[in-house]
Amino acid sequence: RVAVIYGGRIVEIAETDTLFRAPQHPYTQALLASLPRPSDTRTGRSLTATVSAPAPRRGPAPNCIYGAACRFFRPEICDQAPVTLQINGDHGVACARTTEISSGNEDPAGPALRPPDQQTVLEARDMNLRFSDSSWFTRLLGQAPAEVHAVNDASISIARGETLGIVGESGCGKSTLARALAGLLPFSGQVSVDGKPIDQIDAAYRARVQIILQNPDSSLNPRHAIGTSLSRPLKLFRPEIAASERPREIASILERVRLPADYAARFPHQLSGGEKQRVAIARALAANPEVIICDEITSGLDAAVQAAIVRLLRDIQAETGQALIFITHDLAILRHVAHRVAVMYLGEIIETRDVASLDRAPYHPYTEALLSSSSSVDPLTETRRVRLTGSLPKRTERLSGCPFTSRCPRKIGEICDTERPPIRIPGEGHRVACHLSEETLAQIPPIWRFAGPQHEESAL
Repeated sequence: RVAVIYGGRIVEIAETDTLFRAPQHPYTQALLASLPRPSDTRTGRSLTATVSAPAPRRGPAPNCIYGAACRFFRPEICDQAPVTLQINGDHGVACARTTEISSGNEDPAGPALRPPDQQTVLEARDMNLRFSDSSWFTRLLGQAPAEVHAVNDASISIARGETLGIVGESGCGKSTLARALAGLLPFSGQVSVDGKPIDQIDAAYRARVQIILQNPDSSLNPRHAIGTSLSRPLKLFRPEIAASERPREIASILERVRLPADYAARFPHQLSGGEKQRVAIARALAANPEVIICDEITSGLDAAVQAAIVRLLRDIQAETGQALIFITHDLAILRHVAHRVAVMYLGEIIETRDVASLDRAPYHPYTEALLSSSSSVDPLTETRRVRLTGSLPKRTERLSGCPFTSRCPRKIGEICDTERPPIRIPGEGHRVACHLSEETLAQIPPIWRFAGPQHEESAL
């Protein structure tokens, strides 16, 4: 069973399947509307960015604790008497208008992602990055430090106005690749912007390629007001803006991320988690970049705030045509923000494909397992689970064969251990690094089965 709490009170309680399939309280409906689902690709459902008034904490409690934020609130009904939890069988709801409010299963379809341009704005080829794995104990023994292979021959490209998602397990190299592309870590390989090779990572490059880090509490200086933090990229990367014009530009940037202009005088500790992340986005926008790298920027946010940030990024991209690299652990969110996805494993990109095609094979065996492990509260789908066994190889050794061979449930044999996997191209823009043939990959069973109320049950 699940209990939903708002303002210190339980507003709904029911068995899990009942609650997710037919929520009755407006607050529960708003929460579930902000969660991405595997069926969103088919239904066209969009995330609802719920921005609600906080529950009152002082003074006399209102008759309905959710009244100030509820879109169904009618004082002549909801304010007549204290609204308490009413139990009907196994389902309890604290709402005066339960019988009048629909279950909320029909979520609105949102606008489709804007198609990207054909012009490639950023391209990286054969990127490699090594770390020295040295500890005080190995130095004491006089041993040579081992090299960790963090990123291996990674190649990506992104077009203007496109969002490329990068997914994979923790430690696979996603954030390392992001920091290298942002010029924060040294690497070997070739990077081009607008078709021109970059020989040196300098201020001009950093102005064109900005990064938003995962934790704004660490990336924002707690001693600086928000206006001070936003003025720095203006000074560094946009010298054409005079000092007297910067406050106006800062106010405009805050407005673009849906924050009031007077937030420029506030400090990070005076902001909520979602507001801090909006400031981090604003700081990246202040440089007027061509590419923005979002390094797991929604991982520490609750579902409603995450939906609001995703909607904000989509709106900004539609306005500016900027390219986004969106790194995340949540594959479901990619359906609402990304055009293509690159799957990383042990520092290597093993598959790239359109996000719209995630519902069907062929998959790389690791992509199959990754998709099956994605959590979902979607009442319209059933997920086939793939459980991996085996151990991860040492990151200090570059494998001669496939990096996934030690855990792959579809391993062919010795060839997977000794030879690098060939690149299969099952379709346009779809690349899979695997020894399995395209025919075999295409026969992998679907991860999700769709059983919508208005559709025949079918395999996606």
